[in-house]
Amino acid sequence: MLADYMRLLERQLPNLTDEDTRHLSQAIAAMVAACVEPSADRIAEARGQIGASLKDKARRFVLRNLHSPRLGPNALCRELGMSRSNVYRLLEAEGGVARYIQRLRLLESFAQLSDPFNRKPIVEIADELGMPDHSQFSRTFRREFGISPTDAREAAQAGLVPSAANAHRVERNDIVGLLSVL
Repeated sequence: MLADYMRLLERQLPNLTDEDTRHLSQAIAAMVAACVEPSADRIAEARGQIGASLKDKARRFVLRNLHSPRLGPNALCRELGMSRSNVYRLLEAEGGVARYIQRLRLLESFAQLSDPFNRKPIVEIADELGMPDHSQFSRTFRREFGISPTDAREAAQAGLVPSAANAHRVERNDIVGLLSVL
């Protein structure tokens, strides 16, 4: 857990503000204390850091398994070694487990459709990412990014960067979780 937290922190360092860095030593100390000598108080003190580490582990697992038809809450529970209710609680702010997985699949489909060299049919991209209902995929894609999958592909092929402000933003809540100290 501590190693996962440190790797996550390392990846997020470029996104930290001056205010964030002021809390860094306290956050690291809380996480180290909770891992080295766990107690209810120390674990409570490091709750934000533990949650951020678990969320990152969940994100990495989902990304590695985006193409798997078995990707779902049960697989995530096994990977994280957590109960179903704890996994749902962990991803509650993301809209739940299914919404979280769907969002990452949509982000991957957006990336593929934004690649002007990717010639796969849109339906094939959706199928590979576990979204076989093509009309539902199109509606969900449009709701998420404000453009249709076809428009995203056409923009990329025209040499334009498709507009999707939400596509790859760092979640401020994740950084706060990395550094939170009660």
